[in-house]
Amino acid sequence: MIIEHEFVVAAPREAVAAFFTDIDRVGSCVPGLEDVVRLEPDHYGALLAVRMGPIRAAFSGTLHLDAGAAPARLTAMGEGRDRATGSVATVRFTADLVEHEPGRTRVTASADVALRGRMAQYGTGVVRAAAGELVREFAACTNASLTGSTDVGTPQEAGSPQRGSASTRVPAAAPAAARRPTGLLTLLLRGMVRSARRRLTAAVTAVRSVGSRGGRR
Repeated sequence: MIIEHEFVVAAPREAVAAFFTDIDRVGSCVPGLEDVVRLEPDHYGALLAVRMGPIRAAFSGTLHLDAGAAPARLTAMGEGRDRATGSVATVRFTADLVEHEPGRTRVTASADVALRGRMAQYGTGVVRAAAGELVREFAACTNASLTGSTDVGTPQEAGSPQRGSASTRVPAAAPAAARRPTGLLTLLLRGMVRSARRRLTAAVTAVRSVGSRGGRR
């Protein structure tokens, strides 16, 4: 599954790239990430705690960062396993950084996500909706860390029509020590509600169309 999003950081590209390659700083902005240890240069061990629906999982695994193309591009590869659910997750992540105006950097992030096991039961639409919320939180935390402000460009799926320079105020993420494992139940429910609304709207439109044709007979 490919998930792509864009957001804007109110800082120069070099500063954003330096932040993303500092595992301690960027790790504090990743919801549920804890117990990060350096195994060797650019290789880390970590635990990612998540809750998806009624399932709670703690993915223990490794992360490799590649900053060879920085500051224009950063890549990462992560893999983790949750023993309790038998779930396995792998992520290939790429972030392209463009300083589209002085002091403002657009980040285009792409993640190739593969889930196996019980966590794979959730549909693509639900996972994408949850990912969008998490990107929004991460973007706010990144801006707060670099500038002290959470005023960020509205995260959106990459390739979607640009909405000018719209921005949104979002709550700053809590410090790493105060944050709990990510509870995705609310995010998943939001995704399912949006999907149900779209189906209901389509059904109502179809019924009205049939009724209109019947009334003209």
